[in-house]
Amino acid sequence: MKRSEALAHRIHAQQLDRAETARAITDADVFDFGVQDTGRDGASWALANRGVPVRDAAELEASPDVALAWTLRAAPHYYRRADLPEVLIATSPLSDQDAAKRVIGADKPLKEAGIPTLTGLTEVATQLRQVVTRPMAKGEVSTRLTKRLDAPYLRYCGACQATHSWEVPFRVGTLYAGLELEPGTSPPVLHRIASWPKRRPGPAPDPMAAPQSLQPIRNYLRFLGPATPNDVAAFLDSPVGEIKKHWPEDALAVSVDGRQGWVLGEIGEIDHDQELLRLLGGFDLFLQGKDRDVIVPDRAKHKALWPILGRPGAVLLGTEIVGELAAEDGWQGLHATPRPVDQPVRANPSAAGSRSGAAGRTSRPEAGRHRRTVMIISRREWSSRISLNRSRAVVRDHFPEGRP
Repeated sequence: MKRSEALAHRIHAQQLDRAETARAITDADVFDFGVQDTGRDGASWALANRGVPVRDAAELEASPDVALAWTLRAAPHYYRRADLPEVLIATSPLSDQDAAKRVIGADKPLKEAGIPTLTGLTEVATQLRQVVTRPMAKGEVSTRLTKRLDAPYLRYCGACQATHSWEVPFRVGTLYAGLELEPGTSPPVLHRIASWPKRRPGPAPDPMAAPQSLQPIRNYLRFLGPATPNDVAAFLDSPVGEIKKHWPEDALAVSVDGRQGWVLGEIGEIDHDQELLRLLGGFDLFLQGKDRDVIVPDRAKHKALWPILGRPGAVLLGTEIVGELAAEDGWQGLHATPRPVDQPVRANPSAAGSRSGAAGRTSRPEAGRHRRTVMIISRREWSSRISLNRSRAVVRDHFPEGRP
């Protein structure tokens, strides 16, 4: 399999090549994996790029059919509300060793106190369930939780200038306690999930009992394959050995330009639109793959696309990332990417996942210089679809030589 074919497979599996049409707000396969809601309009933007007719974050937040919870990597993800009990099972650690890796440092004091990490997560979830009896802001929950926990569960936070529970166990413990996030709240507000099944708070004992469609290892291979156990482990913050123990027997081994990987789902020839244009948020699933050399082969571009703090987002054209997005105040539209003179690009309004009504314009190239393609989206059109009414998005000229 060629690299371009692997990326086309991911685009199709994630439904990034799907046109917008009337459909339910939950009609997107990526809900099985969770739609990460990090950054401005992260989840609603991701769904709009996958053909879901959601106009802005407020529409997604108001839907009774979805729910927001801290799950994988302690990040907020939207799921179908009906799936939440099984999501808890699917996203639970595979073992105590897995739990220790996922909580990122919080296992050390537990281990010193002779407390298994899974036991520690159960204790945090039990106390959270008792604390949150009504909608509460995170700060209030944290203050009350801290009073209930023993020393191995607490740490001094320099940023807060206070002692409180470790952050990752707190976050992942909320769903284990039957709690969800109220979308659109800052600071986050937590409340009990309605009609939550009676169960003991804490991680599920057997994550593999969850429906296969919700299991994270399978979904990584389904949406970001071909991939390796190391890729999946890095994505989940899990030990590689645990991922290998639970590797799907039906995963298909393939080679991508000589790199061995595995994938789930049918591998067939995809008639991919090379003029497909999508403006991806910084934490869009397409950019979350751990094989960044496959997504963008030129490592010199990686620092700009995947900085340590904050991610700018990217322009996807065909199967290639051809530019970076950045938001700044005070402008009226969106500029797309530079292209070589011999490879002009014309924005296809129907394919520009952001947006009907966009108009493509190409400047006249000077001799010996690159042709620059510019797509203009009015402030009104952009803000009505993505709610960036206070921002501008500019594709920075990081890729002057065309496709990376």
